[in-house]
Formats: sequence, C-alpha cells, structure tokens
Amino acid sequence: MSSLIRSLGAAAAALALVLAACGGSAAPTVPASTPVTSPAASPEASLPTATDVAGPSASDAATDAPDATDGPEATEGATPETSEPGAGAGIPTDPALLRAGLVPDGWQIVEDATNTCRIAVPPDWTTDVAPGTGQSSILAEALGAVSAVDQEWEAYKETVDQFYLTGHVTVIDTDDVFMIANPVGPDFDLAYILVLRFDDTNCQVLVTVQRNAVAEHGAEALLIAQTLDHTD
Repeated sequence: MSSLIRSLGAAAAALALVLAACGGSAAPTVPASTPVTSPAASPEASLPTATDVAGPSASDAATDAPDATDGPEATEGATPETSEPGAGAGIPTDPALLRAGLVPDGWQIVEDATNTCRIAVPPDWTTDVAPGTGQSSILAEALGAVSAVDQEWEAYKETVDQFYLTGHVTVIDTDDVFMIANPVGPDFDLAYILVLRFDDTNCQVLVTVQRNAVAEHGAEALLIAQTLDHTD
C-alpha cells in the first residue's frame, strides 16, 4: 500500500510540473469570442431614412395645391354667352314680300348662266368669280348665287328639301314660293334657299353668310331674298 501511495505522489508531482510549464493554470483557457461587427458606415454610404424618401407632407400638399380661387371667378346667375343668330330672325316669312324683284339703289344685278333669273347684290361685292354669283370677297364670307332650274315644281321642292342645308327648317311652302333656312342659333351659319315658280322655269337663290360675318353682312344677305326675279 505504501508503495502505491508513493507512486501516486510521484505522479501528482509530475503533473504539477507539466501544468507549471503550460502557464500555471489547471487548463488552457479559450479566448472569449468577440462579437463580429460590420464596419461603421460612412455618411456617404448610409441608406436614406424614411424621412429622406418620404413624399411631401400633407401640409406641404395643401400649401402647393392650386387655390380654387385662382381660376376664373364664377358669377352668380351667369348665363352662357350667345353669338349672333344663325338665320331665320330676319328672313321674310310672308310670300307677299317676295316676287317683287327689288333692286336697292346702287346694287349690282347678277344673272344666272342662262340669263333667265337674276338677283341683286351690294355694290361692294365681287361678281366675277363665278357665273350667277356675287360674294362679299374672294373668301366668300357672304355669298348669293342664282340659278334657273327646269324641273316640275313638286319634284324640285323635294330635291331641295332632301339635299340642301342639312337640318334646315321650312320657312315658306306654297304653290309658287318655297323657302328653307338654317335654324337660328350660334352653331349655324346664316343660310337660306328661296325658290320662285314661274311658267317656264324655277328661279332659285342660295344665300350663305359665315357665322362670324353675320354682324357685318347679315342684313344685306337677308335683303337679297327680295331681289330674286325672272329677267323678263
């Protein structure tokens, strides 16, 4: 037994020498792990914050939004503006005013290509652009054209009614006078067709005035209706 104790003592002494050689501690220590951290981001590389990417605030939008009072002010009880009447307001609706062959002082006589029917136009109108035609200028803001048509009366009225002045109204319809015109309104030119029935032919005049020229030429264009006549 004593020999066993001596052996154990020798072993313990040897172990102590080994530990002393390793640093004098019972067991080598493992260095504590240091948390791995990312390199500090520089200001230039930093991601934008929510404040940086946020849109305008509600208060900014309210400030930047156009004020309702910036637009044209609404006038209480205001009504849409209207322009000159298109036609009808001054067109004669009494057949007795027609067939008189009126020629106002200084007006020019214009005959159709067959010299059968004629009208009169204002003295400053151009009459050499086309046969049977007088017009206010080369641009024809206002125009009157006369023609003679050898067609049975009722059939001719149907032709005029079907093919001329889309959306027109019938102003006069008798046994020897037929007249149609554009409706009255700012969306229509002043325009009418008058046809007079004679024994050998029907005399027709077409009169048009562009809506932007009604104030200047409307009255004289309406008067042309009373100048339509047979040349004999």
